[in-house]
This record gives sequence, C-alpha cells and structure tokens, in this order.
Amino acid sequence: MVQSHTKYMTMGEGGSAAAFAGLAILSIVIAAKAYTPEYAFHAYLFAAASVAAIFAIVNRFFERSDEPMPLPKIH
Repeated sequence: MVQSHTKYMTMGEGGSAAAFAGLAILSIVIAAKAYTPEYAFHAYLFAAASVAAIFAIVNRFFERSDEPMPLPKIH
C-alpha cells in the first residue's frame, strides 16, 4: 500500500508568490497607463521579473521533498 503525503506551501512560499502575482498585475496596469515608453518598458520589466519569481517559487515547491522542514535548534 502506498502512502501519499500531502505537501503544502509554507506561509513564506505562498505569501511571496501572492505578493509577486500582485506586483505583476500592478506593473502591467502601470505599463498600460504609462505616458512614456521608457516608463512602460521598466514596468513590463518588473512584471516579467515577478512572473519569473513566481515560476521559481512554484518550481522549488514541486522539487522539494514531502517531509516537513526541520525546526532550527535553539541553544
């Protein structure tokens, strides 16, 4: 019989992914309303970097093991 362990995102992973998703959406809105092409370029750059960060967080989530992370030792 195979035991399946449910793997959950940590608060840090989920919170960071949500913050980067919000930043990506906000950056696209800002780029769409930008007055100059330079400003729009940098806003799209922020959006692309946010999507890359979300991809890295989700990729790390799927690559780590199902076991819970060990707690740090306090001396």
